[in-house]
Formats: sequence, structure tokens, C-alpha cells
Amino acid sequence: MRNSDLVNAARQSGEIILTFDADFLNLQPELQGLVKVMFIDMHPRNPSKARTMIDKWIDECVELLRQGNTVRLMDTGPVLQRKSR
Repeated sequence: MRNSDLVNAARQSGEIILTFDADFLNLQPELQGLVKVMFIDMHPRNPSKARTMIDKWIDECVELLRQGNTVRLMDTGPVLQRKSR
């Protein structure tokens, strides 16, 4: 599935995209702003650790997603990502 297909599906369903894929930090301009994205910044990927991070930081992530469209979640907490120009 292409990122644009996932964006369209999430836009239609109103769901947040939760991803390890950094490409979602730099979506094409026409796709930016259409959906909410939470990027889990973790290398190597570890779903168990990601779940712990989400459990710890979910309230802060949701608050940031009210202010913008993309949040980067790291061990130290979430950061609102600004649109690329």
C-alpha cells in the first residue's frame, strides 16, 4: 500500500496513522494536513517498547495532535512536527 493510499483511508475513516515510517514526516504537500500522524522514532523497531512509550505518552500525543497534524514520539516524549515547506 502506498503512503497516499494510507492517507486517503485514514482521512475517510478519521483515524490516526501510527507508524515507524519516517516518510510520513515529509508527506507530499497535497497530502500534508489531511490526516493526523504519530511517528514512532525508534531504531531498531521494537513493538513492545513502542507500546510502552505509547502508554506513557498517549495523553501528550493527543494534545499535540489537537495543535497540529504530526507528532514524533521518542523515548524522551512527543514533539509536534511542523509542516515542511
